[in-house]
Amino acid sequence: MAKHRKIKHYSHSYRAKQKRRQGVFKAALFLLLLAVLVFLGYSIAQSLGDLLNEGPESSYMDDASLPSEEPSEQSSEPDSQPSSEPADPGLIAPSQPVRAAAMPAEAMLSPGQRAAFLSSLDAALYNTVAVPLKDSAGKVYYQTSLELAADSGALWENPLDAAALAEEIRGYGFEPAAMIYSLQDDFASHARYGTSYLYQNQSITWLDNAASAGGRSWLNPYMENTKTYLAAIAKELADAGFTELFVFGNQYPNAAYQKDMGLGPASSLSKAEALEETLVLMQQSAGESCRVIPAYQGDCYDPEVRPHVYSVSPNEFKISPSAPIIGEDLALLEAVTAPPEGLVPVISNSASIDALHSTGIEQYLVR
Repeated sequence: MAKHRKIKHYSHSYRAKQKRRQGVFKAALFLLLLAVLVFLGYSIAQSLGDLLNEGPESSYMDDASLPSEEPSEQSSEPDSQPSSEPADPGLIAPSQPVRAAAMPAEAMLSPGQRAAFLSSLDAALYNTVAVPLKDSAGKVYYQTSLELAADSGALWENPLDAAALAEEIRGYGFEPAAMIYSLQDDFASHARYGTSYLYQNQSITWLDNAASAGGRSWLNPYMENTKTYLAAIAKELADAGFTELFVFGNQYPNAAYQKDMGLGPASSLSKAEALEETLVLMQQSAGESCRVIPAYQGDCYDPEVRPHVYSVSPNEFKISPSAPIIGEDLALLEAVTAPPEGLVPVISNSASIDALHSTGIEQYLVR
């Protein structure tokens, strides 16, 4: 009888095959789990990111939900933020043509001479008296509350009460007007005050000539402290009762050293726009009770004559009325393009009044 054969399985080969099958299965399972984890992680991270970017609902408020603001009283100082564009000039219509006589400083500072001057005026020629309350050196002749005037030594030793002076002029039947020099100021202009031009844009006060030759510093219209100072002066004089403010010296220095005259911080305003913005801020600060009237040198209306003084012809400025300084030379008016009603020429004596009338100009300042 034939014997049965036993089939023998060699454990080494069999087990190797089993292990290979198990390894493939585990690898596939691992990759599947990894893909699921990556997907879940991405979804959770995106949700958290969206939530964080939205922020709390109360942090956003549209214009409609903002509370309305009541108009506030006008401050004595203009906004200190620098402007990227020039402000629009505010124009104030006068109640009557301005026919002004300028009182000399020495008469203004003496009660007796002041009364004599006011008594001597012909009411048929004048309805306004203009007094010099800040001169071409920067000296301030009225009692001001501005610290810069006191700190810089600009305040006159016996300053006048501006409101009492305005009331005294009214007592003689005339409207009170003030005259000031704005940027032409050797007292309040200094690098330490943040108001002056800077020599080669360093922290050194620029002078319009060598110090040994009497060089002077000037207020810089690009400096915020300059604009604040002049606007505050305009407000004080308006509050004191002056109805017109003639502004002289609102110009750049007529100097040989302008190439070293640093303007300070960068600005988008042109040189002409910086001059006009200074006047506009003064008008805004003075309000509707006092009209700012800039006085320009008459020969500079010709654009080829000393163009560095205003950087453009005064014809380019928008504030009206303006006061071309012509003295006795009425021919200078030929270069002026403003209409007669927008002019208050500064003349040197009353003999020129009739000649002005013949050109249709009814307003003037005799100085």
